[in-house]
Amino acid sequence: MQGGLLYGAVSPILIEYVVACSSEATMSQLSHLRASGAPPTTDAPAPTPEPPAVSNDVMKDALAQSQDPQDVVLYLTLNNTTHRQDEIPESLAALKQAEHEGLGHRDLMAISDPYWSGEGDNVTFDQGTYAGVFGAEAAERVEWWHGADDLESGQVRIGEEVKSLGTSGIGDDPVAQAQAVSDWRDTVMTLGMDGGTADSLVQSLLQNDDGSFRELDSGNGATNELVQFIMAMYRAEQGQMDVSSIVFSGHHYDADYSPDTGRGIWGEVPGQDHVYDDTDDYFSLVDVAVLKSVFPNAYAGVKSVQLAACNTDSMGMQDEQGNDISTNAFLQDTFENIEMSSYWKQVLAPVAANGAESNGEFLLDAMRSEGERSDAAAKDSRHNMVGLKRSLLNKDGELEEIRMATNSASYQGTAPGLGGGAHRDGLRDVNQSYTEREDLADHLFEVTSMPDRRVPADSE
Repeated sequence: MQGGLLYGAVSPILIEYVVACSSEATMSQLSHLRASGAPPTTDAPAPTPEPPAVSNDVMKDALAQSQDPQDVVLYLTLNNTTHRQDEIPESLAALKQAEHEGLGHRDLMAISDPYWSGEGDNVTFDQGTYAGVFGAEAAERVEWWHGADDLESGQVRIGEEVKSLGTSGIGDDPVAQAQAVSDWRDTVMTLGMDGGTADSLVQSLLQNDDGSFRELDSGNGATNELVQFIMAMYRAEQGQMDVSSIVFSGHHYDADYSPDTGRGIWGEVPGQDHVYDDTDDYFSLVDVAVLKSVFPNAYAGVKSVQLAACNTDSMGMQDEQGNDISTNAFLQDTFENIEMSSYWKQVLAPVAANGAESNGEFLLDAMRSEGERSDAAAKDSRHNMVGLKRSLLNKDGELEEIRMATNSASYQGTAPGLGGGAHRDGLRDVNQSYTEREDLADHLFEVTSMPDRRVPADSE
């Protein structure tokens, strides 16, 4: 991608951005030639580079890539008050039960804001959340705004540099637009994304079809979840894991009530009890859709998607012609090989502690139903609550809502150490943070850091 095509020749910063990209590409090509032993294109002898220092974390990552990719559930939560102790451990328990039933081993990667504790202004944040997605070493490279008094929502610090990932209010300012492109590119490369993919990312995420600047549909406060989602799908595109199922869990109104933020889910104000943040901490599924072209193989591997939020049967989505489309149509257009979906239809979903079992049961039934297996498991549910809908592919290959029967035997823990599957306790048996559950830890995806790919300033 040439940076000038994004916005036209209107800003010297854009010109500098193009030069930086060109310089990086040249250096990358030279490094590749030297590493491969190919002869240099000039008469001057090629210098012998010093071998780079490689951490144990990165070496583990290289080893993981040489093995078959692990099957993974991405579990993204926006209202993060209790999910670490109910929904996530319940889903881990469901994966443990699936393996006990001979359905294979599947891991879970949890995406969220830093989990917080406390009330009002007395709130502390668990910054370890990011290590579960980026790897411990890579997570230390980026400081996020939660708990940092000198960073605004949507800002990060890399070394001494402050980067702004939020785009709300940028408007037509070409300098701010170019800076947003640069900041996004620097951030994902710092976390391990290669330069070519980073260029494709900012082009898809921050550019409209007509070449004009595209503001994120997500709020500034959800850019951390968006970066986590992006880096997870990048891992999948690189063959480090297979994302077979995705859960989007949070709050949602009917699109008619909140037309500007109906196309996604949102979280809560830290330190407050169910005080919604539907503008800043708003994660848009429109942004998820535009990333398909960047990670086509990763998106093609998704077989099931669950929207664990109120009124998610209708989210105000539209096709390219501006026609309203259903949630199922949107999901099928975004994840072309999807086989099963779930959402709450024209109803308020239960709070997390009460709804966790329905989420876990969906993941278990999805594994029971995938591929050539029978759809029977998807057609009954122990937690068949009013408004809970599932869809399967019909004879025309389109997602269509099915009628579910209530079956108390369909969700029971028969693996050692699991609960009975009823409300409140579910298969997880107790509400305790998944980070403290050694009995479920085997189903957490073991993340290793990817190397920092950002080009040092003195080499540009």
